[in-house]
Amino acid sequence: MLDEHWLMGLARVTVFALMLQNGLTIPVRDLLSFQRKPALLVRSMVAVILLVPGVVLVLLMMVALPVEVATGLALLAASPGAPLIAQRSRIAAGSISLAADLQLKLVLAAILVTPLTLTLFKAMFPLLPDLASSHRAVAREIAVVSLLPVGVGLFAQRFLPGAAALLGKTLGVVSRFLFLILAVLIAWPSASAAIQLGGMVALVIVIMAAAALGIGHVMGAGASLHQRASIATAC
Repeated sequence: MLDEHWLMGLARVTVFALMLQNGLTIPVRDLLSFQRKPALLVRSMVAVILLVPGVVLVLLMMVALPVEVATGLALLAASPGAPLIAQRSRIAAGSISLAADLQLKLVLAAILVTPLTLTLFKAMFPLLPDLASSHRAVAREIAVVSLLPVGVGLFAQRFLPGAAALLGKTLGVVSRFLFLILAVLIAWPSASAAIQLGGMVALVIVIMAAAALGIGHVMGAGASLHQRASIATAC
């Protein structure tokens, strides 16, 4: 079994590398993709912050899941601005600039949203472990793992463009490699556990994933197909 602390360390390094690559390679103007689309931004935020957690709440109320599975779903629902949005958008052929902009906005929103959502899940499902996290703790994690690397990357892009371009390309290869390793390390045991826990658990996870993608596409109505793909992968 993988050591939890080692896996969390790998996750932080991977996220830091991905966010630094975003800062090094994505122009500042592209990080303002929603500037002229406020309605799309509001719909995207509602999809991620309210609708997807709402689906998880309904599923947990309808199906008696093992505590560890319910806990995992609650944590996913309470984590807007998942740090791999841009990477998932690349895989889904989405709009990278829009995904990066949405990711930064959701990361900032998570400082307020994550503790409140976790508190709500705990209040509605007392059997869940104590998931509460302070706004300060969330803000500290976000600042170190997400905002700092983006800021460093944008600074280098502004004042050291040549070095930023070179490092961005190198980091792109490294970060994708780390992402692949992390995905395998998480997906394989998670899939095995879901099978061992029974078909209902796997079905609930599939329903949640499908609902999240559907919500993203519906709430992205009016945007281009690439932009809707980015919103869907953020959900």
